[in-house]
Amino acid sequence: PDSLIPFSSLLTISSTLYTDTGLVSCRSSTSPSTSTSLFLYVEDTSHLFIRPDHLLHVNIHINSQTPTNIGCRPTTPNAELKIINFNNVDITETMEDNLMDFSSQTGLWVLKGRLHFHTGLFRCHLKLNGGKEQTQLLYLNLLGANEIVLPSPRISNVNPKYPVVGENVSMTCSIEVRPDIFKSGVEIEWNGPNQQFEEDSSSGRIVCDIENIVKRID
Repeated sequence: PDSLIPFSSLLTISSTLYTDTGLVSCRSSTSPSTSTSLFLYVEDTSHLFIRPDHLLHVNIHINSQTPTNIGCRPTTPNAELKIINFNNVDITETMEDNLMDFSSQTGLWVLKGRLHFHTGLFRCHLKLNGGKEQTQLLYLNLLGANEIVLPSPRISNVNPKYPVVGENVSMTCSIEVRPDIFKSGVEIEWNGPNQQFEEDSSSGRIVCDIENIVKRID
């Protein structure tokens, strides 16, 4: 048989940019179905994410059997990753339990949408050894068959944090909703450990003020 003749092509990318990060492949015109590829990282301390958007809105279909990419693609595999969910809990080490996965090449994935896991605001945080840090916000909308499922509410601004007997205490329940849902009406209900919670609400000892607890997003 004829001996093979080496042939090569040199690709040079001048003045690389962080946007050059991604899959690079090559193939021969004589055999287009055969190719090889590698993933090129272009580290930029000013752009730790491939997409510079500070806030990404992502729709996740609850009935979909296909994983959904929600962003958080780094320009370097050397950055330390931290994922904070809508309850302000670090789930970096428990992503599998939260039906999520991360790849330094393709970013963060939701494997299967679930109401109590994948609604609301997530934070993807990257940090380099040199101290450079950046955060990308990911707002997840979970879509049902015919409607948008509201993100889980959050309780914050507890004041005072540790009340003593006789003190008044207040707290805020917040939920982010889309304008169309806001216009159709949103109700927030409270419940508490005291068996007389509902009775105390009727008597006025416990008051639920519905103003300024709904934050609209576009």
